[in-house]
Amino acid sequence: MNWTIDVVGPVLAVAGGLFISTVSIGVSRDSRAADIPRWTLSLVALFGVISAVWGALGLTVFYYSAHLTTRTVYALRTFKTMSGGVAVGLFLAWWMSGQIAPFFKKRSRGPKTSYQPDEPNADTTPRRLS
Repeated sequence: MNWTIDVVGPVLAVAGGLFISTVSIGVSRDSRAADIPRWTLSLVALFGVISAVWGALGLTVFYYSAHLTTRTVYALRTFKTMSGGVAVGLFLAWWMSGQIAPFFKKRSRGPKTSYQPDEPNADTTPRRLS
């Protein structure tokens, strides 16, 4: 077995999943998140939970496969695959709803300019900063 794929991936999935869930729950309580739909925040929290479950199942299979029966290992791998499929299905539903498009839009920020004074007679020519 390749331990880097079998251990590092699930560890990152567990840590990242718990982080994503925590952040999405924290964002949902922030007043600045009023324009984000509740179901989107719930979906992101669910992604975090699913990735943590996926990682925990992967670590369980890696570390305890010698102590478990073959049927149990197959069942754990099946549940791991199923949780990954649920995550892909939720992502596709999110993408098809159109709510994901604002996250991938390219924002034009324009060139950085110097401070513009509020006085009407002042020189208002933008100066490019280096």
